[in-house]
Amino acid sequence: MRVANAHQWLFLNARPDSFITSDAYRRFVEGTLTRLQLTPERIVLEVLETPNGNLDRLIEGVASFRRQGFLIALDDFGAGHSNIDRVWRLQPNIVKLDRSVIAQAAQEPRVARMLPRLVSLLHETGALVLVEGVETPFEALLSMECDADFVQGFYFAHPAPSTVDEESCRAVMDSISEMFRARVELNERTKTTLLSAYTDALQTAAERFCAGIDLRRATEDLLRLEGAARCFLLDGQGYQIGDDIKATQPCVSAPNLSRSTVGVSGSCWDRRPYFRDAISEPGTVQISEPYLSINGVHLCVTFSIAISARGSMWVLCADIDWQHMAGHYDVGNAMSWDR
Repeated sequence: MRVANAHQWLFLNARPDSFITSDAYRRFVEGTLTRLQLTPERIVLEVLETPNGNLDRLIEGVASFRRQGFLIALDDFGAGHSNIDRVWRLQPNIVKLDRSVIAQAAQEPRVARMLPRLVSLLHETGALVLVEGVETPFEALLSMECDADFVQGFYFAHPAPSTVDEESCRAVMDSISEMFRARVELNERTKTTLLSAYTDALQTAAERFCAGIDLRRATEDLLRLEGAARCFLLDGQGYQIGDDIKATQPCVSAPNLSRSTVGVSGSCWDRRPYFRDAISEPGTVQISEPYLSINGVHLCVTFSIAISARGSMWVLCADIDWQHMAGHYDVGNAMSWDR
C-alpha cells in the first residue's frame, strides 16, 4: 500500500465507534503509519453517519485524532441521518455531499439553485466541500457552479489499484471549465436582458412619482410586465404607505400556505434588505435575493429604489415572481447536456 506522492491524501472510511478507542488502538494506528511511512497529515479519516451512538464521545475521539494531525471528513452529508448539527459539533475539515444531492440537483432546477447556498453555508463552518458521485458532465458542471472544492465520481475515474492518469483528468477538467465559461456567459446575457426590463420600468415609475403622478398610475406600465406581482411604497423609515398595488395576472403561490394576504398599510419593512440596500444607495435600483413573500405567499425578488420627492425620502418597491424569472434562467439548463 502506498500513496503516489507527498501531496496526495489517503481517505479512509471509519465507523464512528472506531474513533472511540483505547490507547492500545491508538498505538496500533501510529505503528501502522510509521511502517507505511505516512504522516497523519496525509490521512483523511471519513466519519460515516449512523443513527445511534454517543455523539459526545465521538466528538472527543475525533478531537483526539485531530490533535495527532489527522484530517477529518464527514461522509454522506445530505442523506440518511446527517444534519448540520454534526458539522457544527464535529468541525470536520471536509464535508462530503452524498451522491443523492448532486443527482437531485441535476434533475430539479430548484435544487440546483439552492446548492451554492448549501456549499456556502458549509464553507462558513470552516469546512471544505467535496461532491460525491459525479457521473455525468452536467453533474460535474453543477459541482463547479456551486463552488465545491473537490469532486469525486465515475465521470472522472473508476477505482483502480494504480494511480490516476493526470493528463486524462486535466483534459476532463479543461472540458468542464470550457462548458462552465460558456454557461456563465449565456446566463449573464439572459440575466442582463431580463433584469433590465424591470429595472428600466421601476426607474420610469420612480420618475413619474417624483413628477407628481399618483402611485397607481406611475406603476401601471411596470405591473403590465410578465412576472410582475405588486408595487408598494415605503417612507424613509421603512413604513409602508397605503396598500399594495397588485398586478392583474396571478402569481404562482407556494403550496400548503394560506393564500390570504396580511394587512400591509403601516407595516414596517426596515429590516428587509431591499429597504436597507436602497437607502444606502439612493437613485440606484437594488435587487434582492429570492425569498418567500408573506404578501401574496409566493417566491419573489424585490426591485427597489430610494428617491427624494415632495420633500421626503421614499423607497419604491416592486415584487417580481421568482418562478417566472427562474424559468428564464433555466434556458441555460436546456442546453444539450449528456445526462
